[in-house]
Amino acid sequence: MAIKINHIKIKQEDDGIRVDRWFTRNFPNISFTTIAKLARKGQIRLDSKRVQTSTRVLAEQEIRFPDLTELESKPQNKLRTEMTLHPKHHKLLEMIEQNILYKDEDILAINKVAGLAVQGGTKVGISLDDLLPFLKFDATAR
Repeated sequence: MAIKINHIKIKQEDDGIRVDRWFTRNFPNISFTTIAKLARKGQIRLDSKRVQTSTRVLAEQEIRFPDLTELESKPQNKLRTEMTLHPKHHKLLEMIEQNILYKDEDILAINKVAGLAVQGGTKVGISLDDLLPFLKFDATAR
């Protein structure tokens, strides 16, 4: 099965913008990483020449790139809220829930357990930051 190649003329309103921004305007579901990879591999071309993500496009130039519909439909990485907590961390989460000093719509005050890192890093197995998605309660945002 052959991959469909798109050929699009750059509009006057897009004159002078960078290639990565052109893709962001026209294909908002495609990540910068994907655009950069396609450019690096030479699959994005401007008037038959290879481009970098920082290359500026001019009106009436022709941009060529592979069909992006398959890339758009690929599922992105799971959000932290969709992740599951490792069974060995359930007890730690229960301890943190017992040490909640105050909570309302905007604030969650915790008496942090000694030895628990606030943020993840090198050689840090679990941190408070990793557990926050599981402490949302009824809130919609973190």
